[in-house]
Amino acid sequence: MNPTYTRRQAIEDGQLVDVTDVAREVLRGVTIPIAMTDTVLKIVSPHGAPEATVERRTLKLLHAASATVASRLSVLGRSPFEVNLGRRTGRLMIEFHEADEGGLVGTITASDMLPTRLSGSTQGASESV
Repeated sequence: MNPTYTRRQAIEDGQLVDVTDVAREVLRGVTIPIAMTDTVLKIVSPHGAPEATVERRTLKLLHAASATVASRLSVLGRSPFEVNLGRRTGRLMIEFHEADEGGLVGTITASDMLPTRLSGSTQGASESV
């Protein structure tokens, strides 16, 4: 029995969401698998959000990550990037690490994603992974 929890298992269990196909369209030249955590999915897809909103927000998130991906793709480790998704704005991370089967993969995680009110004030709750 293998005690290691794999990326594939995390995707099957819903802990990670594979966004590789969309990422390849947005992040020109990127050929590695890209996933986001379920926490990031909740940020992109608030309860009851229409599918078109989720798709638009996922594209915005990936566009926001594009400069970081282009400059850091070959470097293992975490790199922050800023994203604004309407009432939610803040910092996410993309982490490049070795895949279970070898090669490189990227995972987008939540860091300091803060909800903001229309007035511009921020609440103190942050989400971390």
